[in-house]
Amino acid sequence: WAELGAVQIEIAASRDDAPLAATKVWPALCLDDYELRMMAVCDAQSKFLHPAPPAPPAGKGQPAAAAAAADSPEEQPDEEEVESASASEVRQGRATLEEVVRRSLAALDFVVARRALVSLVFRAYGELDAERAFQHLVMLQSVDVFVRSLEIVETCMPREHPEFVWVRQLKALQRRWLNAPELPTYIDARTSLMESSPMGDRLFSLATLPPVSELLATHIAPGTLVVSLQLHSNSLYVGAVCTVADAAATPKYFVKRVAMNEMDVFVRARRLGEINTEIEREMRLAPGFSAAMEDQYAQVCSEMDRLLSPIFQQLELSFWPLSRFVKHDSNPQRMVLLPDSSLAAFPLERLASVTRMFVDTPAEKICRDLSFHLHVYRVKDLLETVDRSSLADSLPGVSSDKFKMIVDPFAEDTLRPTEPEGSQTMFELLESLEGEKICAGGLTGKRWIASPEDFTKVLVESQAVVYLGFGKFLSAMGSGSALAALDLRHLPILCSVCRCINDTAFRRQTKGDSMKTPALLGVELFYSFSLLASMRGVRALLFTVNPLPIPAAMKVADAISRNMVTEGMTLAQALAAVFAQTVDSSQYRLLPPGGG
Repeated sequence: WAELGAVQIEIAASRDDAPLAATKVWPALCLDDYELRMMAVCDAQSKFLHPAPPAPPAGKGQPAAAAAAADSPEEQPDEEEVESASASEVRQGRATLEEVVRRSLAALDFVVARRALVSLVFRAYGELDAERAFQHLVMLQSVDVFVRSLEIVETCMPREHPEFVWVRQLKALQRRWLNAPELPTYIDARTSLMESSPMGDRLFSLATLPPVSELLATHIAPGTLVVSLQLHSNSLYVGAVCTVADAAATPKYFVKRVAMNEMDVFVRARRLGEINTEIEREMRLAPGFSAAMEDQYAQVCSEMDRLLSPIFQQLELSFWPLSRFVKHDSNPQRMVLLPDSSLAAFPLERLASVTRMFVDTPAEKICRDLSFHLHVYRVKDLLETVDRSSLADSLPGVSSDKFKMIVDPFAEDTLRPTEPEGSQTMFELLESLEGEKICAGGLTGKRWIASPEDFTKVLVESQAVVYLGFGKFLSAMGSGSALAALDLRHLPILCSVCRCINDTAFRRQTKGDSMKTPALLGVELFYSFSLLASMRGVRALLFTVNPLPIPAAMKVADAISRNMVTEGMTLAQALAAVFAQTVDSSQYRLLPPGGG
């Protein structure tokens, strides 16, 4: 059926009067688009600053012929127009593909659903219907994310775990039966998976949640600009919408396709990985990294910023009626970026073309997520007690009795000969936070060497966890299997301030990585780790993507912990406060109180 819908769309596009010609569905981005949008903004500014005089009443000061013409009713076109053959095929093809999407998502057949969504996004809608194109674009992104999550389950979830058994049973029934979702056995397994599993509830969200347009009006705070960025077939597809306060009103949608060579993106992402590897080698024996590495990293980010700059210029002209410098009720107040896996390696929140859209405190107003439907699930429970209009300012705080830290779990942190005598180590930082009643307790290798069971105990007993240590979080935890078996729907915040390195930690991590398969090593990367934690129920994640000097990591963990507990800040506000701090040098550690 997915192929039938695609063929119907292809036939409609091949006709002479084709309404779905490629140039009509996704017209190329050209300079005229930017100039027209800029002219519209300038015209709006002129009308705002110099309002036009009120129009005279009808019939006064007008010629008799004009008044008679104004009073005479206009000719109405005939409502019963004959539908052309191509338009009929377009309608039938769209209906067929949308029915395929609905049925395949209900059966967890993401392969067929993706095939139908690709036809809907790339050939059926596009700029002809921005609202439907945006809805199917974010659904396509959610399908890709859920496909990756099932791959992670196959890789690292214990085979005896009930969720793994249920997923395997559902897949077996789909292979053997034509209408598997109607079988009692399938229904029982699906019900068990949805009721007792955080992952199952999210996997079926595309079939059980309301349409995207309704979710925007009920689950996303007003004034939020949602931007989806997806790279497919050497083209970057962008979908954006800004939510409004009136749930009954229709928000403004924006979709655009921009030619972008995938190799340009992949080469830069690979280059960032190589720079991170070089930084880790430098920090094995030195407290920081050279300025040359910092310049190379900034150069790659600058190149990526130039690639994405035209898109964000279009977004600025589309959603800021009087430009970003003039306050207006329609201006977006915050932004949620939804990059796909190919763009996830880049610090999009810190690119100049993105931060310039918010004049004040951009670090607090810009966040990212893996997909639109996962973002909805993060706030779903909050809406039971909080109104949508105050959702952004009513996130739950962190209490000290439920806040714990995991600090240097293998006791690898020692002062280097070049560091000031009396400086704090990671363990001493934890002791100071415990002494000030900021942290209820911590797991550290100075007391005993941590095991995967110790990590599990801290994650299960806490409502907020900050990890400060060497290497990757899952590498310190042992593997992704321990995390994949947990239900973390009670854990609102998980901060992983990691990627510190010294010679001892480098040797431990290298030895551990040599005994893992490439698939397990892939799960430990930040994108897969974020996806795994999200599918296990974590609401908010803060994850260190690049290697950090030990002093900088300690300062970040200390500032975030204090801001969340003592100042009552949300995670976004605490992170913005960290960015606002001015640090002279990251080469020196924190000195203990009274130590200078």
